[in-house]
Amino acid sequence: MSARPKITVAVPFPVHPPVGGGQRRVSEVYRHMAFDFDVELVTIASSDAEPADIEIAPGLREIRIPKSAAQQAEETRLEQEVGGIPVGDVGIRLFGVHTPEYARRLTRSMDDADLVVASHPYAVAAVPDALHRHLLVYEAHNVEYLLKKEVFHAAGATGERLAETVRRLEADVCRAAQLIFCCSETDREELRRLYAVDPTPVVVDHAHQTDILGPRPIAQRTALAAGEEELHVRRDAGDVEYQLGGVEVGRVPASHEQGDRLAIEAELDLHRLPRLG
Repeated sequence: MSARPKITVAVPFPVHPPVGGGQRRVSEVYRHMAFDFDVELVTIASSDAEPADIEIAPGLREIRIPKSAAQQAEETRLEQEVGGIPVGDVGIRLFGVHTPEYARRLTRSMDDADLVVASHPYAVAAVPDALHRHLLVYEAHNVEYLLKKEVFHAAGATGERLAETVRRLEADVCRAAQLIFCCSETDREELRRLYAVDPTPVVVDHAHQTDILGPRPIAQRTALAAGEEELHVRRDAGDVEYQLGGVEVGRVPASHEQGDRLAIEAELDLHRLPRLG
């Protein structure tokens, strides 16, 4: 058994091989996290997908569960009702009871996890009590309620009900999370406005847009895990170098300074969560 801390990530779509933007983001984010943690992505896929339990990078596994034929049929019916708008993500909350294997595998992965990440608010809804049994981080790819409200606008009363379901899911995850990662300052402020999540830390994470978090020698990882409170900045020949305890933890062009400082501080916040430092 590995001595490294373990992260379980609930993901509402298959990840490997990454094709779409969401898949690429998840793959890159957790490939980097796997330098320091054992990471299991527990994903759910369409009913015609093959189940899988595979290592997709060192320290990073994907456990992929296909939806049952019954769940897929219910989602297809609902998609037709709303004019062909995809509902596979919110369908996990509405019809996930038809795929009990996903809840079983997610629960099994979470049972020995040090940290659970909800990547989007949908997949973790398969195990409702997970929000309060585990140390939880919410990875907000968007402000899902506002996105779905716009997408379902033309779908009448059914669309309104689906958007409200998403709002409740997102509210529950935001309020249960000990840390929230989001992709922009605008998203951060909208999440705070909608769900009154202060004083929950809501961090804008630019790390994987700028790709500054690559493999690090053990001295750097030790400095990150040590929980140094101050991030030092040194400018050298047009570059910005970030240091913790005299150890370089990032070097980026000066033009990226603001976003990348936020990225490094975001990773420090994750390391400082209880039982992970």
